[in-house]
Amino acid sequence: MRHRCFLLIITITVLMFIVITIRNAKSTDSLVLPLKDIHTKKPHFTQAFRNETISSFKSRFTSLKIPIVIFCSYRHEYMSRLLGSLQNIDGLNPNSTCLFACQKSSSVKEADIAKTKELITSVKFCKTRTVFTQSKKRNAKEYKQQWYNTVRQAFEGKDTFGFGSSYEGDILFLEDDIELSKDAIKMIWYMLGIKNSHYKTVGIGLGGWSGENLINPHPDTVVIRYMLFFPGMAYAFNASVWREIKKSRFLTIKTNDWSEALGWLWIGRYDVVVPTLGRMWHIGAVGLGHTGDGKKRRRIEPRPAWSKSPRLVDLDKVSLNKGERDLF
Repeated sequence: MRHRCFLLIITITVLMFIVITIRNAKSTDSLVLPLKDIHTKKPHFTQAFRNETISSFKSRFTSLKIPIVIFCSYRHEYMSRLLGSLQNIDGLNPNSTCLFACQKSSSVKEADIAKTKELITSVKFCKTRTVFTQSKKRNAKEYKQQWYNTVRQAFEGKDTFGFGSSYEGDILFLEDDIELSKDAIKMIWYMLGIKNSHYKTVGIGLGGWSGENLINPHPDTVVIRYMLFFPGMAYAFNASVWREIKKSRFLTIKTNDWSEALGWLWIGRYDVVVPTLGRMWHIGAVGLGHTGDGKKRRRIEPRPAWSKSPRLVDLDKVSLNKGERDLF
């Protein structure tokens, strides 16, 4: 088993090296990709403000109105911490709509359902809506299907977020066992600007699996990274990405981890924007793991990644680091 895992790691590494070599050898103009509305060549986001004063750039941010989907597994002890961080976050427009996508399995108790409903009812920082799904058990395969169904409803539903029509813009997706930093919305606002002005950059994330920092983390820097696995705890993308997923082999590809499935489908083709200083803290004690059965216990970082920094983002100084890097 160890030998097979070692060969798999070597194969992935070689494949990524080949992809990166090919990408670096070609010019951007030679690439033809199907995501039409997000691959429009636009001015570099930071360049667009080069001739403006710093204060005018900072004043552009007042608040961010963005639809939010929260994947809910009735783990109220975790979700209460996520909602607490959202309640205290800077810059979230209260007219944003939060869609709670609640997945009930046979292991969920009625007491957990009742406490979760109380939490959702108590939310004041956004408008709330709820959808319910039923699964036989909590495992990677079931969750992959639920993720697909929820994303489809988010983008194709005629009135999912109260707009009266389907939604084409960016949606923020959150797992229920995370906490966000106080400046996470500011970082999302900035990174969406980067994403929407860079060729082949299709999404944003707030950190790695546990919310890890990158090498040389800084509160004011973000990077564009190759997508091997999608940052699957706190992330955002728009309807054009959903249409690519819908017409792909996402549901039939062998891996049942949805973020790995996207990575294998799009290996080396697309990029994501992430902060060098993690803005997400994964607090869940049990993960799906490689077996996908929801029984793997994971080590929880004792403190969030951003606590290692003396401060959070300063929009007078925030910038995009040059170059591209692999995701992990």
